[in-house]
Amino acid sequence: MPKSTKRFVLSTNALNSQGFRMLTDGCAIESFKKNPVMLFNHIRPEGNQRNQILPLGHWEDVQVEGDKITAVPVFDDKDEFAMSIYNKVEAGHIRMASVGASPLATSKKKDLMLPGQKHETVTKWTMHEASIVDVGANPEALSVALYDSNDKLINLSESRLETLIPKIDDTMSSKKTTAGAAFAALKLAKEAGEKAAQLRTAAAEKVELALADEGTSDDEKAQLAEESEPADEDDAAQQMAALQEENKTLKEQLAKLQEQLRLSEEEGAEKAAKALADKAYGLRKVTTIAAKERLYRLALVNFKEADEFVKELPSTPTLRQQLGDKNTKETETGRIAKLSEKSWDELFKSKGELEELKRNSPETYKLKFKEKFGKEPKNV
Repeated sequence: MPKSTKRFVLSTNALNSQGFRMLTDGCAIESFKKNPVMLFNHIRPEGNQRNQILPLGHWEDVQVEGDKITAVPVFDDKDEFAMSIYNKVEAGHIRMASVGASPLATSKKKDLMLPGQKHETVTKWTMHEASIVDVGANPEALSVALYDSNDKLINLSESRLETLIPKIDDTMSSKKTTAGAAFAALKLAKEAGEKAAQLRTAAAEKVELALADEGTSDDEKAQLAEESEPADEDDAAQQMAALQEENKTLKEQLAKLQEQLRLSEEEGAEKAAKALADKAYGLRKVTTIAAKERLYRLALVNFKEADEFVKELPSTPTLRQQLGDKNTKETETGRIAKLSEKSWDELFKSKGELEELKRNSPETYKLKFKEKFGKEPKNV
């Protein structure tokens, strides 16, 4: 089996495009080392279908270096498809790898969070397999596939991901709440000032009536007159200056919050547009970098329209898929013709060829049966 000259990074502490990260020192890696299977794009063979993608080979020299898990791929030289991937790896056309993992424990501690992180940090996890991949998901060219408790690959939709890795508090919501609180504070301050003015006016009217009332004694009139005197002008000026300064500070804080909110909304729109363009490119709904960039710009202007447009686009099959369908049909036709040339006894003595002919060409099987036994077979 040919061993690659390239060493692949399988996992790091970096943040991936799904908004979470897995700590390298929390990886239970020993079980993987015992069976270091190497898949392609996390595709696992199921049943006995022909032309399914089997494991490409295995990983050797698995190492943990700082926050990185690395390994060297070894390819199955008996598998034609595996060798085609080997050639692309050696030529530098494919450079990415990805782990298939099951989260065991997560943490929402702030000191484990990175800018842009949407989900809690995975602190403990099990590695099931590692795949050669053609499209990565994080800045270090890694993607992550998650498995459930039944060892089944999970579709990483946002809602499904939250059941495995809890989502952290939305910073956008907290900023909107803070801005709302600032508006409320300004409103209360304004209402308090208006209320105070109304109370002073009502009190002055009552004092005036009391002073005019014959039942008010001279001592009471003197006391009312004294208490009705305006406060010291210096004190009043100081109070007014303090209120103006507080009002100015509140307005400045509100302006900063509004700017932070605007920047956060712009950042969120850019991330959503980039994610949509990356997804469409990965699904081969757009197949060129130029088309991907145009889709990104459209999503920035009108995300909903861009999203609907992507949903309506068909995926373009790869050249391998197109050739695979054609080659499969040609191979099956040639195989049936080859089997048809053999006698019943030759087919019977060979391993499985008689059953293969019966399964793929019942009419030919009937003719062979009748030639041998002089009658047509039953239940065919």
